[in-house]
Amino acid sequence: MKKKITESQLRNIIKESIKKCLTEMVAYHGSSVQFQRFDLSQAHSGEGGTMYGFGVYVTTNPKTAEYYIDVAKNQNGRQQGFLYTVQIPDENGRNYFNIEHNEPQVYDYIMNGLIKLRPNLKNEILDCLEYCKEHDTLMWLFQSGCGYAFDEKELSELLSQLGYVGCRVPVGYQDAGMGQTQGYNYTIFSDKNVKIIGVQQK
Repeated sequence: MKKKITESQLRNIIKESIKKCLTEMVAYHGSSVQFQRFDLSQAHSGEGGTMYGFGVYVTTNPKTAEYYIDVAKNQNGRQQGFLYTVQIPDENGRNYFNIEHNEPQVYDYIMNGLIKLRPNLKNEILDCLEYCKEHDTLMWLFQSGCGYAFDEKELSELLSQLGYVGCRVPVGYQDAGMGQTQGYNYTIFSDKNVKIIGVQQK
């Protein structure tokens, strides 16, 4: 029989794993604007909004990033686009909020953590997480904001306090890959965790 991980143990595992997360992985970001660094004070003026939290949206699939370049150019009437190659914290199995197929103790960890941070919203949080658990996806946590108790920015900040550096969504999840099915899309909750290492004009 597998030994059940307690909430306290899971919290410590996540925090310690993030501290040990010294490696980075490569991802891509598409935009119609050229810039030197990411700045979340200017976030979400382009395509995509905050469907999976407030943060910097990147993808491991460059074709998905190129799709968003085309969308942004059409929206803004610009002729040029830019494909950014970036580094983000590598996955260690615990540091990203996985939108789908989580183990029961992960739901409980998030639920109990949010209740501790916002005890006045206990009923909304319980209802939302139970619904997520029933449907085997944490998507509704973002899309309903725990019964609209949180906006995307506040929810992302709360998840950061629980030890998550970002949210991971499979490319093509709910057609979010725009015809692509390989790789993952990420919402990185802090712009300090996204480093530009290259840019191509498109």
